[in-house]
Amino acid sequence: MEDRNRHKKMRWLWLALAVMEVFAIEVPGGLDYTATPYAGYELGAESANDFNSDYLIPHLIERVRPGSPAASAELVSGDRVLSVQGIPFEQQDRIIKLGRPKIGETRSIVVEREGVQVPINLTYAKNPNSNNFKYTAFAVIAFAFLGAGTFCFWRYPSREARLLYWLGLTGAFVFMHKPYFASFAVRSAFGMFRWLITSLWLAVLFHFLVVFPKPKRAVVAKPKLALAVIYTPCLVLFLLIAYYTLFPSGLGSRGVVVIDTAFAFIGVYLALGVIVFLHTYVTLLSRERTQGVRIMAIGTAIGILPIAVSILLKIIAPGVLLPGRDHYILMLVLIPLSFGYAVWKETRGTETGTAAASV
Repeated sequence: MEDRNRHKKMRWLWLALAVMEVFAIEVPGGLDYTATPYAGYELGAESANDFNSDYLIPHLIERVRPGSPAASAELVSGDRVLSVQGIPFEQQDRIIKLGRPKIGETRSIVVEREGVQVPINLTYAKNPNSNNFKYTAFAVIAFAFLGAGTFCFWRYPSREARLLYWLGLTGAFVFMHKPYFASFAVRSAFGMFRWLITSLWLAVLFHFLVVFPKPKRAVVAKPKLALAVIYTPCLVLFLLIAYYTLFPSGLGSRGVVVIDTAFAFIGVYLALGVIVFLHTYVTLLSRERTQGVRIMAIGTAIGILPIAVSILLKIIAPGVLLPGRDHYILMLVLIPLSFGYAVWKETRGTETGTAAASV
């Protein structure tokens, strides 16, 4: 009861944090969305943007979307970028300072194709309708994470609900459309902060699955060591991203490796989360598999597994394209909804049992 009262005192503060996140990130990010230029690479520009290189073409063009500005400019898979706006690709610090191109702006690119240098003029366009689906899906997922975590902690404050709240707060940040900052220094700081929160979201997700609905014995026996194992890789990934953000001139051809490392980190954490929870579910007694736990199992498997497989496949076999993979992301909405339902059912059931016993 004392622990519950302590959590209750924090509810208004954490509600304020959730509201502040919406108005500081989602609102300006949504307003900026119409001004976001589109090139048409397969995760090329967006991934580079994560490392503070706004819409920078990757060193190696992996895939060009049909009908995109990149396709119109006759970029093809396998092209190796040599320069952007006359700046050698290796001088990342100068390229990054070019900032984000405007819609309708044309930038000159020189690529190497089969040993021949080919000049390309790429004109950025508005986001197509297919990207509107992605933006809408991300917004739905963000508010599902934020809403489920905030509601559960507000209505039934507990240690499990507190962890779900932080999963919701970090998850919402990951999926919200981020505002663009014209200042290079601010973009650098925000880029590092963005990856820190992303890695924390994955760690909190894994942490939640390790302790709920039934904590693993290793967590109970050595909680501090377990936390170190869960969260230390986040710090390592953050330091890697921070290094190339602060010293972009060292990125160069390593950009693809850094991006692949980040995606591998995401895929491994998601896959481990599924494995840990499925192990917990299998080892639970039949009477412990409540309705909430069953719903959580279904939501976890359907929400995480297809995306984890897609990401790992991108690293292992980048040439293999799964059908409908652009829509897999929407499945993630099942995670916060099923988690919230499970925590709500379990916590409410515990409270009801405690109240009945006291009477």
